[in-house]
Amino acid sequence: MAAVDGLIVASPSWEQILLDRYPRVPDLRTVVVGGDVALEGWRVMAMGEGFWRWSEEFGGVQQQAWGAYGQVSGVLVRQRLELTARVGAMRLEGEAAAHLPLEPGLNVYAFGDHAKIQVRYRCDLSSGDGTCLSQGGDLQAQLWF
Repeated sequence: MAAVDGLIVASPSWEQILLDRYPRVPDLRTVVVGGDVALEGWRVMAMGEGFWRWSEEFGGVQQQAWGAYGQVSGVLVRQRLELTARVGAMRLEGEAAAHLPLEPGLNVYAFGDHAKIQVRYRCDLSSGDGTCLSQGGDLQAQLWF
């Protein structure tokens, strides 16, 4: 509070202003465990990764999520053409069943390894009946300097 010629002016603290603008995020405790491995030799590369996540929200609601994927790629033409395939399995918080993403792809390299164009198809399979829940294609370009 500040006094100005007998008038008392109340000003909110910065803390109160911040709390009014940005409400408090609910308490959340999270534990995440994960790991990955990569192997490479001759013209073949293999990678794998997995995770498990546990969280507890304010009020005691607990949720779990898990996932894993494996990827294999083979160089068909050195520094030019690479064939890739990626498969996974995951169940995220709030999902009733796991889904299985499949991603075959093709990488084209130019200027040594300085430019890469990747074409990839994606299908997210249902673990229950094997139908494709969602699908799409990606076209991605990367440049290295």
